[in-house]
Amino acid sequence: MSLFSQRQGIRPLEKAIQRGSIDNELRNKLWSALKLIVWDKYEIYDYQSMIDNVAEVDVIVQKIWVYYFGLPIDTIPNLLPWNRPSSAYGKMRERFFNGQWWETYDFIEFVAKTLPVSWEKPFKEKTSSVRLKN
Repeated sequence: MSLFSQRQGIRPLEKAIQRGSIDNELRNKLWSALKLIVWDKYEIYDYQSMIDNVAEVDVIVQKIWVYYFGLPIDTIPNLLPWNRPSSAYGKMRERFFNGQWWETYDFIEFVAKTLPVSWEKPFKEKTSSVRLKN
């Protein structure tokens, strides 16, 4: 759906495919997909789902920490609270937003490969709906 400014030619209808870089808008959309499909599973209030999901998120964080960051497993801080930069979430978020453009894509790909099977389809749908052109 085009907006007024796009119909008037003030802003382009589509952005060029981002190769060799990533703008803040795309990075924000990719992180939001991670937040909705992965990190928010840590907060589901149905008790049994919460137990299962928390365990799955913990495994993902451990894999990120050891195999993606290359850090010892015993240095993983608590995942929560979300707003604390010293939390595991805060450290992953900082690296995601402050890394090189290709590190952002590496991170998304790594997480996609570590997801439980039941989370793969929603994650692919959410990240593909981001559309690299938009």
